[in-house]
Amino acid sequence: ATPAASVKSGISIEIQNGTGTTGDAALGKSVVTKLGYTKVTAGNASTQNATETTIIYSTDVPLSVVEELTTALKGTFSPVKSQSGSGKMTITVITGPKAS
Repeated sequence: ATPAASVKSGISIEIQNGTGTTGDAALGKSVVTKLGYTKVTAGNASTQNATETTIIYSTDVPLSVVEELTTALKGTFSPVKSQSGSGKMTITVITGPKAS
């Protein structure tokens, strides 16, 4: 099921470039905003050697949101994994290599 717009508007998503490849965070942000998420920022991760894209979500984020983001990002980045983290209604995406 696709998450409702009211759910999407309550989630903050930060896309972090984890590879150092110029534009990867902006590309990830574009993918996520096309899904209807509005609180999306882009920046650089603390390290630039990611070998996979990681979605870190707070435990109160609905799994339908995590599944939607994972599916959408797999079209751009590969591989993509998700794991629970801390925070309140937040998701951090650290980009890895682009899909071939």
